[in-house]
Amino acid sequence: VNSQVTVTVNSLPIAPTVTTPVTYCQNETAVALTATGTGLLWYTTATGGTGSTTAPTPSTASSGNTSYWASQTNGSCEGPRAEIVVTVNVLPSAPAVTSPVTYCQGTTATQLTATGTGLLWYTTATGGTGSTTAPTPSTATSGNTSYWVSQTNGSSCEGPRAVIVVTVNALPNVNAGIDATIPGGTSTALNATVTGTGPFTYSWTPAAQLVNPSIEDPTTVNLLTTTVFTLTATSTASSCSNTDQVTITVSGGGLTSVPTATPGTICAGETVQLDAVAGGGSGTYTYTWTSLPAGFNSTAANPTAN
Repeated sequence: VNSQVTVTVNSLPIAPTVTTPVTYCQNETAVALTATGTGLLWYTTATGGTGSTTAPTPSTASSGNTSYWASQTNGSCEGPRAEIVVTVNVLPSAPAVTSPVTYCQGTTATQLTATGTGLLWYTTATGGTGSTTAPTPSTATSGNTSYWVSQTNGSSCEGPRAVIVVTVNALPNVNAGIDATIPGGTSTALNATVTGTGPFTYSWTPAAQLVNPSIEDPTTVNLLTTTVFTLTATSTASSCSNTDQVTITVSGGGLTSVPTATPGTICAGETVQLDAVAGGGSGTYTYTWTSLPAGFNSTAANPTAN
């Protein structure tokens, strides 16, 4: 008895179309792998194993290369597997920075700096769009401002951000005192007021016209001309300085006295007319006459002595 059996041999589907490698940066959020084909089956080995109809989502926790394979089926026949290499690139470290960066209020600031490659600058700790241009802080007002910087590598991966705190210290409030007018040849005390973050050091100029130019409220020497005094006060806490000026106006010129005696030579028992011949300055003069040897005293402008 002869009988006939027909065997149908179905052709295998070709390998699915894939894109490889698929690249991520470390810790980046990955998505499920894709391939173009029908009845896809996914594997973690090149041969053997049991295929999954669910496309895997790669892990990016660690850097390195991981291979996945996909095949397609046409009913009961499965074709060859196509490999997809997932590359997870390592993140660069945070750049090296110096923090805090300190300025005195109103001084000229320079661009911030960091040590790294492909630097990106931010004004927020997270999010935002990084700038390749380093910011130049404002010193118009006192206080603290934070900036952040990251670095990128050749794989376009961006690492964590480093913070730079910019501290702008307030200047001392300096008041050198109220302008005053004094008679020529006299002295006066300067009464300054300095407030802010102390303690402070003091430096007055011109120093030669003061008894002690390194205190807050010095006394002048006897002044013969109008003088502008400048006080520079420096905070020892912040090293920030500020200045102010006070003008001491001298009226009447310098105080002078050219005493005379008439006659210049006398005999014992005779009298002589003295004259102080005072000039300059302002206001009313006072006089004090003494003699050598002692014995004569007077407070008159033109006393007679014998």
